[in-house]
Amino acid sequence: MSALLLAAAALEVVWGLLVMRAGRILAPGTAIGVCAVLGLAAILMLFTRTIGLAPCLGLVGLHWITAVFAAVSLRGERRKQRPDPRPRAFLLTLTAQAMIVAAITTPALAETEPGASAVPHGASTHGHH
Repeated sequence: MSALLLAAAALEVVWGLLVMRAGRILAPGTAIGVCAVLGLAAILMLFTRTIGLAPCLGLVGLHWITAVFAAVSLRGERRKQRPDPRPRAFLLTLTAQAMIVAAITTPALAETEPGASAVPHGASTHGHH
């Protein structure tokens, strides 16, 4: 399961970099389908207790946002109108998404088995001489 999730994450990072380079959503129809599949996979992993609620909400939420942007892009393509690039709006959205990822990822990692046995911040296991 982890190999599939890592492969999906790697593909999403590559796709995201290509989107940022192009300045527009690439393959919006495919992106919507992939987001739907990954959102459903996150819900399935929640019900099989593979992941907790926080990571599930993070995955579903971020894929939902991506699907919405892809749908807006697809609608613009169908109208034969190319939307004006709005770098400020894009950067604000990207920053907000990064903050959401950080806010969800940190507690989600703490819910994992390795996170439960991690040393709390500020504590030390080494004695000082």
